[in-house]
Amino acid sequence: MVELRFSKKQINKAGEILRIDGKDFNLDELIWAYDVLNNLREMYVHPLNAFQTTLRRKMKVADTSAIASQRLKRIPSILGKLRRSPGMQLARMQDLGGLRAVVGSIDAVRKLEQSYINNPLNRFKHLLKSQKDYINEPKKSGYRGIHLVYQYQGATNPNHNGLLLEIQIRTKVQHAWATAVETMGTFIGQSIKSSEADEIWNEYFSIVGSAFAYMEGCNPVPDFAHLTREETFKKVSQMTEKLQVIEKLMAFRVVIGDINRNSGSYHLLVLDTATQTVQIKSFGLRRIGEATNEYLDWEKKAENNPYMQVVLVSTESVGNLKAAYPSYFLDAEEFIKLIQHIQAESL
Repeated sequence: MVELRFSKKQINKAGEILRIDGKDFNLDELIWAYDVLNNLREMYVHPLNAFQTTLRRKMKVADTSAIASQRLKRIPSILGKLRRSPGMQLARMQDLGGLRAVVGSIDAVRKLEQSYINNPLNRFKHLLKSQKDYINEPKKSGYRGIHLVYQYQGATNPNHNGLLLEIQIRTKVQHAWATAVETMGTFIGQSIKSSEADEIWNEYFSIVGSAFAYMEGCNPVPDFAHLTREETFKKVSQMTEKLQVIEKLMAFRVVIGDINRNSGSYHLLVLDTATQTVQIKSFGLRRIGEATNEYLDWEKKAENNPYMQVVLVSTESVGNLKAAYPSYFLDAEEFIKLIQHIQAESL
């Protein structure tokens, strides 16, 4: 079993070193900080597995076709969050371990959400710390979904108690939007996800989020709430043509072999956008230590390579990898279909 080798004070010190990218610290201290971070991420493996077992059980009631996945947060994402939020302590970061459920409808989202928070017979012993409804109140970026943050309780390993894990619940439409944001962001080399891209791209995905909300009978994105459904669809069509969105997304697809030849519980995905290929290496449950160490090694290789992205994930079956993480296969097919529907309706 993985043991936490560092104190909360040491973890937060490592966060400060990483926040400023080792400036004012020597190389040994920077290497130490990465070791601390990797050890902290490893602590989330067992709680994530326990949460995913519960999530899959609940999904069978809410939507039998739903897809569950889990992941350890990527180092670039962790560093970005530390740098955007100077007051954030690494030991308190709430989504180092995350789970996601992708379901077929808004009704299924609500059913799954309620199974966590409003069931009087709920035996889920963990403490709900935060509940965000980005469906009723979409983010300015256009992002929509439900986020539940739980504090892990009652573990046999005391170091697991108090860890914060995030559960995201999305519809397939919301997942398609998020996938396209990550895929386009990868290729323009800007963070659309964090609204740090050129304004035209931030605006495009924001109004698309509003259009998708109309398609699902939900509240539009606040900045575009003054537009009717028809006006929103028309603007999306115009911007799609102007930015050549469909042409770009269709050109981004990667070449992959037979995914099903891989077997294991954890999958290391290495995306190379320069060659438009993705490598997949799978690990069994007992090889999680090896998997997290190799994950860190690949992340170090990717640090100065703008064409490489790496993630360590787990899904119920290897065949679900592409459906759960389409952005790592640069697959925006569902998004393109939705945009083409909008274009057809706005003619």
